[in-house]
Amino acid sequence: MWIVCTQGALIAQNCNPGAINGNLIGQRLRITDANNACGCGNNYALPYTLHLLESEQPSLRFSSNGPALNDVCLGDFHTTMSLFRGGFQNTHLEGLNDFSIAVGVSDSTTANLILTTRDPGSMIKFATTPPLSSEDFERMRIIDIGHVGIASTDPKEFLQIGPRMTFHVGSFNDFFGYNTYIDGGYSQKRINSGYSSKLDFASNGAVRLGLGGTGSADASVNFQEPSGTFNGLSMYYDGNGNGVYAFGLTTPESATRLAIRSQGNTSSTNALRITNSSNVQLLQVLNDGAVYIGSATPHNLLTGAALQVEGNVVIGDKLVEESVPFDFKLHVNGIIFARELLILSTNEWSDHVFKPEYELRSLEDLNEFIVENGHLPNVPSEADVKENGVSVSEFQRAILEKVEELTLYVLQLSNENKQLRSELHTIKESLK
Repeated sequence: MWIVCTQGALIAQNCNPGAINGNLIGQRLRITDANNACGCGNNYALPYTLHLLESEQPSLRFSSNGPALNDVCLGDFHTTMSLFRGGFQNTHLEGLNDFSIAVGVSDSTTANLILTTRDPGSMIKFATTPPLSSEDFERMRIIDIGHVGIASTDPKEFLQIGPRMTFHVGSFNDFFGYNTYIDGGYSQKRINSGYSSKLDFASNGAVRLGLGGTGSADASVNFQEPSGTFNGLSMYYDGNGNGVYAFGLTTPESATRLAIRSQGNTSSTNALRITNSSNVQLLQVLNDGAVYIGSATPHNLLTGAALQVEGNVVIGDKLVEESVPFDFKLHVNGIIFARELLILSTNEWSDHVFKPEYELRSLEDLNEFIVENGHLPNVPSEADVKENGVSVSEFQRAILEKVEELTLYVLQLSNENKQLRSELHTIKESLK
């Protein structure tokens, strides 16, 4: 049985072991257990002191000047509230000038510390007092439905940080959200007015970054386009060891590394557009399949699937020659296979050969040129072709020129043959 020994203003440690000393100082009741090996001179910091304060806001305080099982008094005052059972108390859990709650047991039975509220609508708040301030500032709260808010007084999700950042687990997959939450009716809503977005983690391993349009607070937010496709970026593991990615698709196609769904269905809609730091267009892909590389002004005659390139095009693993001596638009290291090839030339065509003023070389002069140069006039030599290549249009013009000259030579020889045959006929008639 406990005995309360009432003393004067100060408490004397002369009660029998197990006794409790008690005194009333002003409106404060102080109860002290004097059965302790520590004897401190500070009468307000005796071991195992319970203060009951009767004021406008009454409080209950347990205080101790050191671990209960320590026989040396500590100089700095600190306060500890400890929960224990079986006569065993955790020690040295509290540091000097710290407040702590400790749970200890004397056997292997687990002892849980539960901090809870019993009334609907009540919550648990955590606050700190900044330096040079006497006011407590709330830092975190747990409301009755289990939502945790950090710098948020009305958390809409399992965890909400600030006015818009949320973390959701459960329906609609797990996600990190911005200005979005799932309400009690399992609908996606906005926390505040404005835009919404979320990083979504599905049970099949897909990761999706969704973008929602602007709207009012508590209004529904949809992260899919009206057509039902996903409005954002999707990343998916296809089960074959490949990661696949898609823009504007709910689930990327298997074995497709990157898929992009264009906006709308008109030919002028961009499916993909890439520019440099100066906003010069490098690549543009339209909804109708047209691709423009290095061109900001597509040709108006190109419709449907088409390719327009502004600059040089190289096809093949390397250039035919390491140093190309002339400018080119298309370089192909290989065979070009086509059903038809149309070449437009701005140079003069070879029909000038048939004009009356054209001076056709005599066969004697032609023979002399061939003997001296080893090729036909106005036709590139073998050395020229090896060094500079040959222009198809120029070569075609030169070949046609030679064909037309050959035609003139044939006609000339034909006329001479007719003249000789006529003269031969005349001679024969005169000899009869």
